[in-house]
Amino acid sequence: MALNTSLPGTNTIRKVSLVAGIFAIAMGVGFFMQQSGAEAAYTAGMVSAPVPVSPDAASEGATPVPALATAGDTPALIEEVAMAPVPTDEAVASAALGMAGPGEETLDAFTDASDALIGETPDLAAAAGGCEPQMSADVRNAALVMLSIYAPCNAGEVFTLHHEGMMFSAQTASDGNASLMAPALSADAIFIAAFEGGVGALAEADVPAVEDYARVVLQWRGAGGFEIHAMEYGANYGEPGHVWYDAPRTASAAAAGEGGFLMALGDGRVAEPRFAQVYTFPILSAPRAGTVALSVEAEVTAVNCATEMDAQTLERTEESGLKIVDLTLSLPECEAIGDFLVLKNLLSDLTLQTG
Repeated sequence: MALNTSLPGTNTIRKVSLVAGIFAIAMGVGFFMQQSGAEAAYTAGMVSAPVPVSPDAASEGATPVPALATAGDTPALIEEVAMAPVPTDEAVASAALGMAGPGEETLDAFTDASDALIGETPDLAAAAGGCEPQMSADVRNAALVMLSIYAPCNAGEVFTLHHEGMMFSAQTASDGNASLMAPALSADAIFIAAFEGGVGALAEADVPAVEDYARVVLQWRGAGGFEIHAMEYGANYGEPGHVWYDAPRTASAAAAGEGGFLMALGDGRVAEPRFAQVYTFPILSAPRAGTVALSVEAEVTAVNCATEMDAQTLERTEESGLKIVDLTLSLPECEAIGDFLVLKNLLSDLTLQTG
């Protein structure tokens, strides 16, 4: 079941819908494969937006694939995954740093030790006074926070940055320092840098501007090859309103109300890295009314083919605060290397209003 389409001056694009049971997720997701490689190209400006393929649209030489289930005809292979509650920052601190439960003296002591760093950028080396890691938070434009970490006894070590359920990997330099920019997901933002062995640092930041932005997170562990694609105001692939990894735009553009931007977080040089992509749009200063269509794509590579990949999405909503959805994706065999799996309806589209 395939549909051959082409754009003037480009190679033919073949799009094939996939077996419905290839994934398990807590909501309905439209799912498509986008062929690339010698017979098709996946480059900006050469691919039109993915569209559903009907069972009747079989092209010559294409192998029929069962169509996705429709409402009321969901196969047993599509499993519901429980909506995991987002852990509180106190619970993350307790688990990540090997401390007792929230509210106990060890957590209080850890928080007290970080109080000197909250809301300012002090001399971290002087504040550390030994081996205890220290972290400061400095609020920037577009509800971003610059985090500065000083961990003299953890030089060159990997740590995981935690914030409101978001997690990604980073590493200190040879002097134990690290600086990284992170998007805030709450106005009263708590960030935790957790090293192995129960060592870590905590910092807080007051970020009221977070309410001015819509922000969605896609995160995974290992070589997943996931991507967020945002199509602003009906933009197509390769057009100026198509925001993704290769066309991320800037935070300053969002702060000026010109459109959204994408951040790619995580250090791929470390073992078993955690990655996150975060898309942000200035909803209170949208240039005009319209819609931002959001989708998730996963490339089939030599590293992940014929395997299962796990990912999570986090979305801030007015109704329920932060919503998290777990995703398990079964990748095709390695003959499909170079293809892209396109997941529609995994992330909620943004409806923009002005005035």
